[in-house]
Amino acid sequence: MLSPVSDIDTYLRMVGVTNNIGPAGFRLLRLVDLPAATAISFAPRYREFYQINVLENTGEGIYQLRGRTLRQRPATAYFISPNHLYAWRRNPEMRGYLLYFQASFIGPTLQRTIEDFEPLFGLEENNYLELTPNQLVALNGQLRLLFDQQNTRVDSKTLHFGLLHFLYTVRGLALLAQQSDTSEPLPEPLRRYLNLVADRFGENWRVKDYAANVNISPNHLNALCRRHLGRTAKEIVLNRRLEEARALLRSTRLDIQAVGYRVGFSHPAQFSRFFRSKMGIAPGDYRKQFR
Repeated sequence: MLSPVSDIDTYLRMVGVTNNIGPAGFRLLRLVDLPAATAISFAPRYREFYQINVLENTGEGIYQLRGRTLRQRPATAYFISPNHLYAWRRNPEMRGYLLYFQASFIGPTLQRTIEDFEPLFGLEENNYLELTPNQLVALNGQLRLLFDQQNTRVDSKTLHFGLLHFLYTVRGLALLAQQSDTSEPLPEPLRRYLNLVADRFGENWRVKDYAANVNISPNHLNALCRRHLGRTAKEIVLNRRLEEARALLRSTRLDIQAVGYRVGFSHPAQFSRFFRSKMGIAPGDYRKQFR
């Protein structure tokens, strides 16, 4: 078996990338900046680090993962773990970001994060997440900020929190996608509703607002959610808000009021009651567990 590549810089040099900067254990690259030579195919290798590719378009991109050869999809995030035998050939016109990080970069916290990502990083999974246009814009915005911070050589702790925020954002999108992963095809209004929740959960919309935007009644929307997803429309929105609140508390320095506002609560007391009712602990005490 091929020996794994342990170091990110060593791996990047192997595939023709030499002008990269960043702290040990972390690199974020833009495809638009890479020389055309890096688009050629290279032998599959194991790597002792994690990789996430967020692609805007595909061209003729092909990747090999666990012995399968697959074509790249547009507006998609790909997840590669140290246990994956992986190779990639891309079109030079492909655009997006390549994120590399090692467990040592953010320490013990990462282990919990990777376990949370098991449906994406796991060996038996598809290892990709298709994104809506708004989700792609949101993820690219976070990656653009991380890229700028890396290139201005900010302290590693700032990149640490930025990476965690990105990972938990993607995790929330993955969980939302899982809710729509049923054996029976989802009705169009329900698919549109789930996409709206992903894009608008922080805007304090009520169920009737979502229903109006997909042109059905609130009762009909609730019936669809119960039948296909096993929960009410309100529960889906609240679960998405909770997931984002937990991510922000873990990975940012926003104060509690700002976190509540980000996930759709205009009053701190209302957010604290909601968080405690779901988690059994106050938001501030939850955050202390990760400091």
